[in-house]
Amino acid sequence: MARAAFIIDDMFEDKEFQVPYDRIREAGHEALIVGLDRSKVLTALHGTKTTTHRAVDEISAEEFDAVVIPGGYSPDKIRLSERIAAGHGVQPAARYRPSSSSTAS
Repeated sequence: MARAAFIIDDMFEDKEFQVPYDRIREAGHEALIVGLDRSKVLTALHGTKTTTHRAVDEISAEEFDAVVIPGGYSPDKIRLSERIAAGHGVQPAARYRPSSSSTAS
């Protein structure tokens, strides 16, 4: 059985979360809803509500076979979180880090 983390925050895109979440569970795999806080009720762009199972700083990448980050405004909220920026929780393999100086050639 595979294990997938759905990393979301408020204003996630309803169907981009719900459809893959349901399909993963229907296939017999475990789907865990991960947010910035444990047990937080989140509201999607179109009004769907869901509750997180765990917080990002309570998990590690090694626990999961897949990570799903639905669209909407949720990815920006997560990316801009001070806890994520400080290195807490699951970190992407490559992150965009704006340069503080221009290096035009």
